Amino acid sequence: MGQALARPLALLAAAALLAAAIAGCSASVSELKAKGDVDGLIGILRGFGDDAAAAATALGDIGDERAITALADAAASAGGETSTEAVKALAGSTIRPP
Repeated sequence: MGQALARPLALLAAAALLAAAIAGCSASVSELKAKGDVDGLIGILRGFGDDAAAAATALGDIGDERAITALADAAASAGGETSTEAVKALAGSTIRPP
């Protein structure tokens, strides 16, 4: 195999391993909520992926003040359902700044 092909193949293999690791490690929003994993839910919310709106709702249900900044950021910038759920979480929860 030539030098020109070795590096792209190595990068592709590394990317595949990383994707597999991420997929294998990801917990569902309901699992994170059940464990009270605020940091995990904030990570999902900040990723603005398919589960971001559900993460916003779960954070509001948990009511941990560590979620305030992430929910406010999502409310201001996420758009769509995620912004709506972030606003609801902030307005309807018992989360209050210290």
